[in-house]
Amino acid sequence: MSIAPIAKGLMIRLGIPT
Repeated sequence: MSIAPIAKGLMIRLGIPT
């Protein structure tokens, strides 16, 4: 399993405030 999609998801979540 790669952590690329996970890291991207975290970055996107942090980049987009709720």
